[in-house]
Amino acid sequence: MGEFSAMAFLPLIPAALTLLYGEEPPTKQQGRTACIELTAAFGMLVQVHVLTLEMAVLATGVFCLVNFRRTFSRPVLLTWLKAAASAVLLNLWFLLPFLLCSQAATTAACMSVPMATAARSSKLRA
Repeated sequence: MGEFSAMAFLPLIPAALTLLYGEEPPTKQQGRTACIELTAAFGMLVQVHVLTLEMAVLATGVFCLVNFRRTFSRPVLLTWLKAAASAVLLNLWFLLPFLLCSQAATTAACMSVPMATAARSSKLRA
């Protein structure tokens, strides 16, 4: 289910890349539109399917390295930085617990405080 949902957001990435890497340098409006598209695409990929996100990041990274001269031009690089920061900040509520739990040795360390407190209080009542 998640992979099929992720496919709905994947076309936003080539749409944004077309705006950023067209024949001429992007205008401010094209940069804003590309930033919104990249933020939406990568942000929603975080939410629906992390594996698809990893593959999209890898493919986009290869594309950016192949076009490194255009990637490291000021307007394109600023658009990428804004889009990455926006996507991370908008998904921080998910990314922070996800990263903490992926580093934890046991799943008990991932249990949130309210759940752990409720579990202890139910044991005390019994």
